[in-house]
Amino acid sequence: MPLFSFEKIMEDLRKGEYYPIYFLMGEEDFFIDEVANYIENNVLSPDERDFNQTVIYGDDTTIDKIIIDARRFPVMSKYQVILIREANALKGIEGDESDDSGWLLYASKPMQSTILVFLYRGKTLDKRRKVYKTLEKTAAILESKRIYESKMPEWVMSYVHSKGYNIQSAAAQVLTVHLGNDLTKVTNELSKLMTLLPAGSIINTQHIEDNIGISKEYNIFELNKTIGQRDITKAFTIVAHFAKNQKDNPIQVIISQLFTYFSKLLLVHTSYKNMDKNSLATALGVNVYFVGEYLEAARNFPPEKIEKIIGYLRHYDAFSKGVNDAGTDGGELLKELITLIMI
Repeated sequence: MPLFSFEKIMEDLRKGEYYPIYFLMGEEDFFIDEVANYIENNVLSPDERDFNQTVIYGDDTTIDKIIIDARRFPVMSKYQVILIREANALKGIEGDESDDSGWLLYASKPMQSTILVFLYRGKTLDKRRKVYKTLEKTAAILESKRIYESKMPEWVMSYVHSKGYNIQSAAAQVLTVHLGNDLTKVTNELSKLMTLLPAGSIINTQHIEDNIGISKEYNIFELNKTIGQRDITKAFTIVAHFAKNQKDNPIQVIISQLFTYFSKLLLVHTSYKNMDKNSLATALGVNVYFVGEYLEAARNFPPEKIEKIIGYLRHYDAFSKGVNDAGTDGGELLKELITLIMI
């Protein structure tokens, strides 16, 4: 079987079509947890779980003990469910490549009445090894990857729609600029917001600002916009706020966002002559609603200046991490950086 998509696994689970092994691996915890939590809460009834559902942690067991448990028959139930959390800490999970390995033998012919779920966080199995090639034939394998930040607004809009709500594209953009591509954080904040709004509501930027702690006046989204307009006074007002609230506005995150912003401005210079606004929006990874702001900023920052700014950003990122710097306060570094950008 090829790698499964998250959507395919969830679709099959909701239809009651189960695989004997789920191997959930990769760097994005959100998709791993969504699949595991659905199996844990829905495959068995509450009465069946008492005797047929087990949660094990990888550093508390061995693969051989798991296989012994997996070969048991369920008690008065069609299935038993075994979830191995933190399976990345489980010794022997990669297999020893011998044909008579207990894990390899089980993976090649698993019990159909056992649903074995491995949560293998932060890394992936080596696809060249025999155990992976064996699991491809019998298991649902999910490689959970992080979503690029440029794709996050689109993902947020799709996620919100799946929950029976809608969200304005501008609001999705503001949310993801502020929270980045941490899906767990983003979905937690959206869940809190959706509990406050009637089903079917359209989430707008005001909802985001009022309920998710994003100041309309003092956030990285507004800083980018203000810099693009060359509004020096407002840019320094925002930076002064960041300097006073460094815990909520770490300089490394701000520099990363500024780097993304100026990289997009450079793309405007190199690509816009050959693109319409819709095509440019796609290339930039933003909604067409924001293209006008990028065009204005590109007029204010010629390519030569942007290249210098990208150099400044690299230097100040290093300074903020203690490289060639004697420990200057992050807020002061940020003020110096913005001065260099705006002059």
